[in-house]
Amino acid sequence: MTDIIDLISGRAVAREQLEAGRASLRRLQALVDELSGARPTVLPVGAPVGWASSAADRYAERLDALRAAFAAVVIQAEAAEQALRDRVRRLEARSEAADAALGEAAGPGAGW
Repeated sequence: MTDIIDLISGRAVAREQLEAGRASLRRLQALVDELSGARPTVLPVGAPVGWASSAADRYAERLDALRAAFAAVVIQAEAAEQALRDRVRRLEARSEAADAALGEAAGPGAGW
C-alpha cells in the first residue's frame, strides 16, 4: 500500500534517479581505485636517507602529514562509495517495489 502512495505522491523512484545514482557510483568507484592505486607512488613511505639538517627534518614531518592527509582522503572516499552503494541499493529496492505495486494495481489481465 505504501508503494502505491509513493507513486501517487510522486515519491516513487524515477528511473533517472536510479541511473544517476548508478553513474555516480561508477565514477566514485573509479576515483577510489585511482586514489588507492596512486597512494604508493604519490607518497612513497620512508624518509630520504642521508639528509641531516633541520630542513630535512621539516620536510620529513610535512611528508608524513601529507601521507596522513592523503590516507584520510582515501578513507573518506571509500566511506562515500559505501554510502552511495547503500543508497543505490535502497533506490533499487524502492523501484522494484513500485514496479510490483504497479503490477498488482493493474491486476490480472490488465494488459488485455
